[in-house]
Amino acid sequence: MIRTLSLIAVGVLALASHANEAELAPRATKSLMLNLTELADGRYVAVGERGHILHSDDQGQTWQQAPAPTRATLTAVARSNGHVFAGGHDGVLLVSNDRGDSWNVLRSEPSSDQDNPILDIHFSTESIGYAVGAYGLFLHTNDGGQTWQQEEVAAFDLPDFGFPHLYRLITLRDNSLLVVGEAGFVARSTDQGANWTRLNVPYEGTFFTARQTASGALIVAGMRGNLFRSADNGASWSHINTGVHSGLNDIAVGTGEVIVVGMDGMMLISRDDGLSFARQQRSNRKAIAAVELVGTEQLLIAAEDGVSVQSLAAEQAK
Repeated sequence: MIRTLSLIAVGVLALASHANEAELAPRATKSLMLNLTELADGRYVAVGERGHILHSDDQGQTWQQAPAPTRATLTAVARSNGHVFAGGHDGVLLVSNDRGDSWNVLRSEPSSDQDNPILDIHFSTESIGYAVGAYGLFLHTNDGGQTWQQEEVAAFDLPDFGFPHLYRLITLRDNSLLVVGEAGFVARSTDQGANWTRLNVPYEGTFFTARQTASGALIVAGMRGNLFRSADNGASWSHINTGVHSGLNDIAVGTGEVIVVGMDGMMLISRDDGLSFARQQRSNRKAIAAVELVGTEQLLIAAEDGVSVQSLAAEQAK
């Protein structure tokens, strides 16, 4: 299932989308938030249900809501070349040219036969970017996001399965791309998305996220606490025992730590480059959808109960 629907496990369902503008809500900072990103000047932008878009200029201590031209649930946000992009349900793709204060619609397909939400947006350079999503949705831009082209990538069509939902796309240190999704799907491109080669990860469940660690190791994670690590650029993979059975939604990497967050308020902390993890859990057990490191001991999280700052040492590791 797509990431927003994975929150059904804790009783939260992504709301139906509407074409109208998002309402400015007094409690928007406490609503379901699904992704966030840091801008070049230190501002953070977070997106979530009902088209809510928030921004913070004090490292997540306080947040303001920006007006948005949609009520569709927003699941992805990214920055490039002075612009901010947000995407989500109804295939909506938004752009802001003023640090997230105001937004315009670049793309929307509310009348489509099936909802093809955008689940991740990523720029490999200031000009080249990608948006991926449900049923193998793949968009790319070569002009910094001014125009986007949709492609059907044959390599994403899995035998006896079809096109999987794609949840995360990242750029690796060698400038290749890595994308992960349903049915254990992990694929790599060495030519900016023109061609893809599937990597053999010994798991058939959904991967929601991927990152590269400080040493260059690859980590992919997803359903039921499953996490795999590769030290040879994806040629072979080791299953890492996380000790949890909750879905893992996002990964943040610092200079000495790897942080993995997910359902039930789980936070997994590794200080050995992802070889082993200690477990922390939010006292309210509210699901965490996305995470950013702020400094060395603070996490900024987008979660079932909004956006907040969380200390790595705030709760006893278990």
